[in-house]
Amino acid sequence: MIQIKKHQMAAFERLAALDFEARTARRLREHFHAALASVSEDELRRLIRLGIERAAAYDIRSDYNVSLYIGAMVHLGRDFDRDGNCPFSTEILRNAYVDATTKMAYIYACTSGEG
Repeated sequence: MIQIKKHQMAAFERLAALDFEARTARRLREHFHAALASVSEDELRRLIRLGIERAAAYDIRSDYNVSLYIGAMVHLGRDFDRDGNCPFSTEILRNAYVDATTKMAYIYACTSGEG
Protein backbone atom coordinates (compact mmCIF):
# COMPACT_ATOMS: atom_id res chain seq x y z
CA MET A 1 0.00 0.00 0.00
CA ILE A 2 1.25 3.48 -0.85
CA GLN A 3 1.49 5.93 2.00
CA ILE A 4 1.61 9.67 1.43
CA LYS A 5 3.29 11.54 4.23
CA LYS A 6 2.06 14.89 5.53
CA HIS A 7 4.92 16.85 3.96
CA GLN A 8 4.26 15.14 0.61
CA MET A 9 0.56 15.95 0.82
CA ALA A 10 1.42 19.56 1.66
CA ALA A 11 3.64 19.72 -1.44
CA PHE A 12 0.80 18.34 -3.60
CA GLU A 13 -1.63 20.86 -2.12
CA ARG A 14 0.78 23.74 -2.79
CA LEU A 15 1.22 22.61 -6.41
CA ALA A 16 -2.56 22.38 -6.84
CA ALA A 17 -2.94 25.88 -5.38
CA LEU A 18 -0.31 27.29 -7.75
CA ASP A 19 -2.00 25.57 -10.68
CA PHE A 20 -5.37 27.05 -9.68
CA GLU A 21 -3.81 30.51 -9.39
CA ALA A 22 -2.25 30.19 -12.86
CA ARG A 23 -5.48 28.95 -14.48
CA THR A 24 -7.52 31.64 -12.75
CA ALA A 25 -5.05 34.38 -13.74
CA ARG A 26 -5.26 33.28 -17.40
CA ARG A 27 -9.05 33.20 -17.32
CA LEU A 28 -9.28 36.60 -15.65
CA ARG A 29 -6.90 38.17 -18.17
CA GLU A 30 -8.98 36.70 -21.02
CA HIS A 31 -12.33 37.87 -19.66
CA PHE A 32 -11.27 41.16 -18.05
CA HIS A 33 -8.43 42.19 -20.34
CA ALA A 34 -9.07 45.94 -20.18
CA ALA A 35 -9.72 46.02 -16.43
CA LEU A 36 -6.52 44.10 -15.71
CA ALA A 37 -4.24 45.64 -18.33
CA SER A 38 -2.31 47.68 -15.78
CA VAL A 39 -2.31 44.97 -13.08
CA SER A 40 0.99 43.13 -12.63
CA GLU A 41 1.12 39.35 -12.36
CA ASP A 42 2.08 39.64 -8.68
CA GLU A 43 -0.86 41.94 -7.94
CA LEU A 44 -3.22 39.60 -9.76
CA ARG A 45 -1.90 36.60 -7.81
CA ARG A 46 -2.44 38.52 -4.55
CA LEU A 47 -6.01 39.29 -5.62
CA ILE A 48 -6.60 35.63 -6.43
CA ARG A 49 -5.26 34.53 -3.04
CA LEU A 50 -7.46 37.14 -1.33
CA GLY A 51 -10.42 35.86 -3.31
CA ILE A 52 -9.72 32.27 -2.28
CA GLU A 53 -9.59 33.36 1.36
CA ARG A 54 -12.76 35.45 1.18
CA ALA A 55 -14.69 32.79 -0.74
CA ALA A 56 -13.72 30.19 1.87
CA ALA A 57 -15.16 32.45 4.58
CA TYR A 58 -18.52 32.04 2.81
CA ASP A 59 -18.02 28.26 2.42
CA ILE A 60 -17.31 28.65 -1.31
CA ARG A 61 -14.59 26.11 -2.02
CA SER A 62 -14.90 24.41 -5.41
CA ASP A 63 -12.51 25.69 -8.07
CA TYR A 64 -15.43 26.70 -10.30
CA ASN A 65 -17.28 28.71 -7.66
CA VAL A 66 -14.10 30.27 -6.27
CA SER A 67 -13.11 31.40 -9.74
CA LEU A 68 -16.58 32.94 -10.20
CA TYR A 69 -16.17 34.71 -6.86
CA ILE A 70 -12.81 36.13 -7.93
CA GLY A 71 -14.30 37.20 -11.27
CA ALA A 72 -16.97 39.08 -9.33
CA MET A 73 -14.22 40.80 -7.34
CA VAL A 74 -12.72 42.07 -10.60
CA HIS A 75 -16.06 43.01 -12.15
CA LEU A 76 -17.83 44.51 -9.11
CA GLY A 77 -14.80 45.59 -7.07
CA ARG A 78 -12.66 43.64 -4.67
CA ASP A 79 -14.94 44.53 -1.75
CA PHE A 80 -18.22 43.82 -3.56
CA ASP A 81 -19.28 41.58 -0.70
CA ARG A 82 -19.06 44.50 1.71
CA ASP A 83 -19.64 47.74 -0.18
CA GLY A 84 -23.27 47.40 -1.30
CA ASN A 85 -22.68 47.48 -5.08
CA CYS A 86 -24.43 44.13 -5.40
CA PRO A 87 -27.65 44.38 -3.38
CA PHE A 88 -27.98 41.77 -0.65
CA SER A 89 -24.67 40.11 -1.60
CA THR A 90 -23.44 40.09 1.99
CA GLU A 91 -26.67 38.58 3.23
CA ILE A 92 -26.76 35.76 0.69
CA LEU A 93 -23.05 35.03 1.02
CA ARG A 94 -23.37 34.72 4.81
CA ASN A 95 -26.52 32.59 4.64
CA ALA A 96 -25.52 29.11 5.83
CA TYR A 97 -28.68 27.61 4.31
CA VAL A 98 -27.74 28.63 0.76
CA ASP A 99 -25.27 26.36 -1.02
CA ALA A 100 -22.18 27.75 -2.75
CA THR A 101 -23.49 27.20 -6.28
CA THR A 102 -26.69 29.11 -5.54
CA LYS A 103 -24.70 31.89 -3.88
CA MET A 104 -22.54 32.25 -6.97
CA ALA A 105 -25.55 32.11 -9.31
CA TYR A 106 -26.95 35.12 -7.45
CA ILE A 107 -23.63 36.97 -7.58
CA TYR A 108 -23.28 36.18 -11.29
CA ALA A 109 -26.75 37.64 -11.83
CA CYS A 110 -25.51 40.84 -10.17
CA THR A 111 -22.50 40.99 -12.49
CA SER A 112 -24.70 40.56 -15.55
CA GLY A 113 -27.18 43.22 -14.44
CA GLU A 114 -29.94 40.79 -13.52
CA GLY A 115 -29.57 41.13 -9.73
